[in-house]
Parts: sequence; C-alpha cells; structure tokens
Amino acid sequence: MIRTLAALALVASCPLAQNLVRDIGPPAGGASSAPRDLVEVPGVGAFFAATDRYGAELWRTDGTTLGTALVADLAPGSESSTPRDLVAVGSLLFFTADVPGLGREVWRSDGTAAGTFCLGDLIPGPNSSFPGFLTGFGGRLYFAASSLASGSELWSSDGSIAGTTQLTDLNPGGAGSSPRDLAVLGSALCFSASTAASGRELWRTDGTAGGTRLVRDLIPGANGSNVSDLVTSGSRVFFLATLVGSDTELFVSDGTAAGTRQVADVRPGSSGSNIHLLTAFAGGVVFRADDGVHGVEPWVSDGTAAGTRLLADIQTGATSSNPQWFVRGANGVVVFAANEAGFGTEPWRTDGTPQGTFRILDLAAGSWSSNPSGACAAFGGVVFGASGPDGNEPYFTDGSAAGTRRIADAFPGSGSSSPDHFAPFGAQVLFQAYRSETGTELWISDGTAAGTRLLADCALPPGHGDPRLPVVLGNRLFFTADDEVQGRELWSSDGTLAHTAIVRDLSNGYGSPDIDELVAWRGQLWFPATVSDGAGRELWRSDGTSAGTVRVADLWRGVNGSYPHELRVVADRLFFAADAGQGDEPFVSDGTTAGTVPLKDLHAGGSSFPRDFTAAGNVVVFSAYEPATGTELWRTDGTTAGTRLLLDIVPGVFSSQPAELTSFGSRAAFVGTTSGQGAELWFTDGTAQGTVSVDIYPGGAGSNPSKLTVVGNRLWFTADGPTGGRELWSSDGTAAGTRLEADLLPGNASSQPADLVASGGKLYFVADDGVHGREVFVADASGVRLCADVGPGRRPGVLAGTLRALGSTGLALFAGTDGALGVQLFVTDGTAANTRRIGRIGARDGIGAVRLDGFTWLGSRVLFVCDDGISGAELWQVSLDGSGLATAQRYGVGCLGTGGRMPQIGVAGLPVLASSFSITLQDARAQSAAVLNASTAPSAVSFGACRLLVQFPVLPLGTVVTDTQGRAALPLQVPNDAGLIGANLFGQWAVVDPRGELLGVAVLSDGLSLLFGR
Repeated sequence: MIRTLAALALVASCPLAQNLVRDIGPPAGGASSAPRDLVEVPGVGAFFAATDRYGAELWRTDGTTLGTALVADLAPGSESSTPRDLVAVGSLLFFTADVPGLGREVWRSDGTAAGTFCLGDLIPGPNSSFPGFLTGFGGRLYFAASSLASGSELWSSDGSIAGTTQLTDLNPGGAGSSPRDLAVLGSALCFSASTAASGRELWRTDGTAGGTRLVRDLIPGANGSNVSDLVTSGSRVFFLATLVGSDTELFVSDGTAAGTRQVADVRPGSSGSNIHLLTAFAGGVVFRADDGVHGVEPWVSDGTAAGTRLLADIQTGATSSNPQWFVRGANGVVVFAANEAGFGTEPWRTDGTPQGTFRILDLAAGSWSSNPSGACAAFGGVVFGASGPDGNEPYFTDGSAAGTRRIADAFPGSGSSSPDHFAPFGAQVLFQAYRSETGTELWISDGTAAGTRLLADCALPPGHGDPRLPVVLGNRLFFTADDEVQGRELWSSDGTLAHTAIVRDLSNGYGSPDIDELVAWRGQLWFPATVSDGAGRELWRSDGTSAGTVRVADLWRGVNGSYPHELRVVADRLFFAADAGQGDEPFVSDGTTAGTVPLKDLHAGGSSFPRDFTAAGNVVVFSAYEPATGTELWRTDGTTAGTRLLLDIVPGVFSSQPAELTSFGSRAAFVGTTSGQGAELWFTDGTAQGTVSVDIYPGGAGSNPSKLTVVGNRLWFTADGPTGGRELWSSDGTAAGTRLEADLLPGNASSQPADLVASGGKLYFVADDGVHGREVFVADASGVRLCADVGPGRRPGVLAGTLRALGSTGLALFAGTDGALGVQLFVTDGTAANTRRIGRIGARDGIGAVRLDGFTWLGSRVLFVCDDGISGAELWQVSLDGSGLATAQRYGVGCLGTGGRMPQIGVAGLPVLASSFSITLQDARAQSAAVLNASTAPSAVSFGACRLLVQFPVLPLGTVVTDTQGRAALPLQVPNDAGLIGANLFGQWAVVDPRGELLGVAVLSDGLSLLFGR
C-alpha cells in the first residue's frame, strides 16, 4: 500500500532550500569534546563548555542523551567563544565568552539560543572588558570589568542588557580599582579593591553605590595590604593580607572594621608561609601552608591564633607533602590529596583534628601515586578520579577506608577513563571521562557502577570529503575530494548524487596525487599530479573521463618529477613554473606534449622562481629572480628569444618584488617596492618605458596596495593612505585618476577592506566601519555603501574569506550570521532589501554551519562546500531560480546488528510532486519489524555505538517487516503541493534486533536526505 505523505505539510512549512549532494567522506576516527566547568542551574539543567567542530562553545544537558546539546554557536563556524567563569544565579547562567567583534564580555543564558546573549559590549569593538570574578549575590550577578571611562570596577546585572550597570567608581579615572575575589557574607558582598587613597584593601557592599565602603585600611595610606583569596565560612570571611614587616598571612573579618584582624602569623618574619587553597570548614578554614619547619602541609584555623595549627606533618621534617586540593563532604569530613614518602600522592582526610587526619587508602600500592583529582562533594562524601589496580577511574569516599570504593570501571580492563571535572547534578554527578571509541566526553553517575554511563558523545567524529579547488568546465564542477578510501583525487559533479563521482584514482588507492592546482583550458582540466608509476610529479590534463585523464609530458624523466606549479592561462597558452633539472624556471604549453617546453633558463645553475604570469597587451609579464637583478619584472612572447628582463626597477642585486600581477585593459597592474617609495601601485604595457608607478603615499613607507580587482575600466584595491588607515581605493591607471573611494573608518583607524570581488559591474567587499562590525559593502556608480547590517551592532555579519561573486549576475554570496541562527548562506544584490538568507542550515536555532565556502556558479545552481555539523565538509547545492530539482542522498553511518550486518537505507525513485517513490532497506535482520522515522532536520546523537540521524521530534512514516534477505521497502506518495518544492525530509530505519548495538534491542541504518521537487 502506498502511503500519502500528508504530514509533509510540516515539512513544507520549514523548507531548507539547500541540500547535500553526496556524503563523500563517511564518518571515521575519533574526537574529544573535553567537557569542563560544569555548573548546575536548578530547574534548567547543567551547563558546561565543550569543544566540537563548532569550536569551544556553551552546552546544556537535562541529564539525558537527547537533552544534551550545544546551546548556541556564539563565535561563528569553527571559531571558539571559549566560555569561562560559569556561575548560576537564580534560573540563569552567567559566563564570559570571547566573540568576534565584541571581545571577551559577560553573557547570560536560560538554556535557549534566543535567551543566550551578551549583556553589554563594555569596551566597544573587538577589545575586551576582561570581566572576571563572577559572583551571585542578592539575586543579581556581580563582577569586575573594565570600561574606557572608569577602568576596572565593580558591575552588577539582573540578566538584562538594561539591568547591567556599573555599581560604583571606587577609584575615579581610567586606572580603576580592579575588584577581585568576591565573597558573599550574609547581607554583604565582600571583595578586594585598590584605590589611590588606601591601596588594595578589604571592601564590602550591600549592592548599592551608597552602601559600598572600605571595611578596614589594614596599612593606613596608599600602600595597601594586598588583600586576596577571600573565602566565606559561617558568619566570617577569611582572606590573605600582608602587613608591614610581615609576609602574607591569614586574616578574618565579620564585615566590620573592629572585626577585621590577623588570625595568626604562621611563619613569623618576611620569608612567607605560602598559604594557599583556603577552604571553608566548620566555621573556619583548612589550607596549606609552610611554617618554615614542616614544609608545605595541611593546616586548620577556627579564626583564632590558638585555633590555627598544623594538622599533620605528612612528609616528616622540612620536606613538603604539598596538599593539592581540599573538598568538604556533606558528612563534614574534608578530603584532600597529599604526597607521603613510600606511598606517593594518595587521598587523605581530616575532621579538623590531628588525630582525625590520616591517609584513607593506598590506592596505588607502594610508592606509586594514585594522584586523586577533579574532586567534588557528592553522595554524602567526595567523588574523585584516581589510579587504582584497573587504571584511572572514578572513586567515592566517605573519609574512611571501608567507605572508599571505585564507582565504576568506565574504561574496562587496564585502560584508564581518566575522569575529571566532577560536578554535582541533582542526586548525581557529571564528569568527563575517556573511552578509546568516544574520546573524552560527558558522563553521568548515581554513585553505582550500573548507574555510571556515557551521557553524550558531544564531539562525534565526522567524515570529510572536504572538496577543494572547485573549477567549472562546461556543465560540470570539478574538484578534489577525499573519500577516505582512495585518498584525495579528482572528482566531478553536475549537482546530483547520480553524477557526482571520482574521475580517476590516479594513486590507485595509495595515498594521494596531491593535486593542488586546477585550471580549465581548451575544454579540459590541467593540473600537477604525483603518480607512483616512476614519473614523479608532472603536468596532467583531463576531459572529465577516466580514459581521458592523462599525463601531458614527463618534463624531468625519471622519479624526480618537474613539480609544475603557478599554472596560468594567458593568450590561449598555458604558462607555468617547473624544474626539469635546471632549477625552477618558466615553461609554456600549447596543449600538446611536443609543445610543452621550457621558455628560458633565467638563472643558470639555480632557480628563477617565476610567478604570476599575466597578460600586458601583446606580451606576458611575470616576476622572476636572477642574481644580477634580484626579483624583478620579466616579459615573454612565448618564445625563448622573446623572454627577457622587462625592467630592473630597483637597479642591481636588490629586488622590487613584483606581486599581485593583474591584467588591466591593455596593461598589467602590480605592486612593486622601491627604497624611495616603499610598496606602491605600478602599471606596465610590456615595455620598459611604459612601466610606471603611482605614488599613493609619498615617502618611504609606501601605501602597500593589495587585493587588486578589476571592475569595468577601473582597478580597485586596498591601500594605506596619507590620512591614515587602510581603506578602499581605485585607479584608472594614472596618478590623477587614482583616488580614495571611501574612508569608512576616518582617522588613523582602518576599516580593513578585504575579499574584493567583481559581479555585474559592482565591487563587493568586506569591511568594518567601526559601527556595524565586519559586513559586506558594495561600490558602484552611486558610490560605496553598506549592503546590510547582517550581524546587528558590532558583531560581524560575514565570515572573512567567504564572499564570492555569482558569475556576472550582479549578485554576491557569502557565509554570514545574524547571531540567532549560526552560520547561514546569504545572497545580496547590494541593497539592504535584497540582502537575505537562503534557506536554513542546522537543526536548531543558534546552530548553523561549521564551514560554508567555495561558492561556484553552475548553470542556475550554486555548488558549495558545507559542514552542517553532522556530515562533515561535503559538497552541497542550492537552486536560486526555483527550478526545484528533486534529490536523494545517504549520509552518516548506521550500527551493527545480527551477523555483524549494518542496515542500509536507500531510495527507489525520487520525491517528485504528484508521484510515488519508495524508501528501501537492505542488510537488516531477516523477518524483523522495521520503523521508518523521519524529521525536518538531521541530527547526530550518539547512543553508544549507534547514531540517531534524525532530529526529535521524529515522525514515524510506517512499519514494515523485512524479508528472508533482510530487505524491505516503504512506498510513499508525494502530494501535488507546490509548497513542498525545496523542502527537506530526513529519514532513518530502526530495526528490531536482539543483537543490535542500540541498547541490545534494535539497530539503526544510515540516514537519507530528501529534497522535494518537480
């Protein structure tokens, strides 16, 4: 029975428009997300920082695998915002993040992409306000941060932009008071701050400017006692400070001047007691210190001199046991790690008395160390990672030997899971742990072996076909790609799965031919390749077929190879550099083996390193080196006799270093450097007398022109002008006709124009005008203007290096982000009204593409490289004319079931409107029930060895039973609904299998991506 896809109304409501052409490189290898800084926000979940292909970003979990996900890609693409300083205040998470255009600032999150945003660009632009010491107090966040007007001062926030304000300016002027070490003491917030009047001392605030005051000036005057390391214990705050004639010692305060005093002088004199790791304990503190007699050992203090004492001399005498951390369990026992002769570093405990301070167990017997680490309070005691008989695994202790046990062997056998970063999460703990098949990922435990498991594989290993060097030849796109079987080879595509394939396996399955240049000429592709047939690296050509992919010439016979490079087609000839035994010299080809010859040995006995072959009138100019003249401008008519030095711009052995040679009408433009002018713009008609410079920035500094781009009858480029800053310039080839086109960021600052591309008589480029961040601009007959502020405010809206012209259409494409959807595909005609996002990449708000570039115009479609965070960097396509091509593409990998078989999804027919097609299944368990699940977005959630490749909520399309060969098919009818054109649907089979890797009850196939069309 054919099922009608009536539920596709849901699909039609959220078309994605673009789709994967072929998943060339399937998932392989392993990766680690290394989750860290785990913090629970009650009622919301736990937040943490983790690293996957989107970089180091903010994640959230509700304690389930499906509920563990990236919150938002704050630094677009693969860049990292590197979240730090995570702290929960009420139902919000506050943290700092480093985002392009903003620098490191304070952010907040409610666990959703929309509810995750920056609370203020306190120092506008890419510079950071260096926020730190984030602390919750009275339902608000307090933190130290810098502004241009006040320097580093105390700020507070209620979680809104409007409610994020500077509390007070304790040290007026730009120096700031640099608040730090914030600690809540009842109805007050204590902190250390430095002012011109008192130096660094102890301060307190009730959350108002009027209620912010100095507690006590321990060293009267401007010197300060250098208060630091504040820790609240009971109704007091303990801290470190230095008095005149003393070293840094322990102090205590109840928040009043009278109640602020030194507790004890652990090591009298100025040598220093090296106090660290103050930890609250029973109304006092435990800490490590060196009294000058016993070395660095554990100490305790109740806030009095008499109650401040050494707990144990673990390493007898002046040798130190070096306690590494202290964690107090719910039972009141403090656990710590310390080193003891003959036992190594092992877990210790203390109840605050010498007799109650002892080593708990020797987990790594003898002098080996178990190195306890990553501890937190949980399950009424303390959990930590340590090395025992079965490797480094998670342990629990209540402070007694009998109550100390390994929680689980997370990496069974002698392997080590190396657990770390333990954090409480309700009645469980979260932590990072390692398994060879998953890397270091997020785990969860209820304190039992059965309840300890991998929670989420946040950095799932992708495959990367990684298409490179796209070149259009006729109606096909050619590129190199790596299918992880045959190596990186030459591929071609017409934008469909059926016609996307390898051209020829030049390396015969071993390594790669290392194709690093592709040039289209005379209906064929020309490229250098290394083939292991005894000829080395030589020049090849291809007509797009395996048989028609052949070596052009063996220029240096034998295994050496001539290593052709710098391939340029000029005046219907192919010029390039190669070494045929005489060094790196210029060559030319007419397309035949006999006509592929050296031009001239410019540097006898050495290499001339020819570069940038470019037309200048009736000749070809290029840059080359020879000892007598250095690197200068040369010319050739394609013959040996006609190849000669054009002009020794810097006479003698010094070089003008011609660069960026660009054909410009009947001349060539280039950048040349002289001692009198620096790097400036030059033009040549191929004659010495016709080679002249335009001195944009008089003097020796030079304007350093770059990005030379021809639009119509003008040459556009970026340059440093005499008024300061790098901006956009243009020239008609004369000094009088060379002008600054736009000073987008006036003064000495620079808008740094980049990525100049020409399309339909317009110049598009990327720049930062100091107001809108890095955005796309356009220059045409009406002037220079911003296309649109895609990334609102200072956040960049365009990813550098992605802007591409769309043929001669007058349009340009780029990868951009509005800050809400992650990296997406955008198109512009140069106006704000027609600068728009095309479709949608990514399964959820805040998450788009990891990588998006390589845009190439092919007929009515654009082919490009996209990493959607699931399939890796692969070839994608999008139709801009609404032609609505229907496609189907497999992606991802399934998991194993009975007999080691992995079910394979497939398709018979295509999802065309008003027609039927079938989604097929093979290699599944025989005579088993199989459910086809579908979704409007892809996913990649790991359940052990299986991946769920469709995004929740899933839509069951139907259930079938496999035949005796493990095959099945589900016929589907596509409605005649034009709204479906360009819509995506993603499917995956789930097959009942008692030996399946999905929890031992089922197995999953790979995924299928469908694009509906006519």
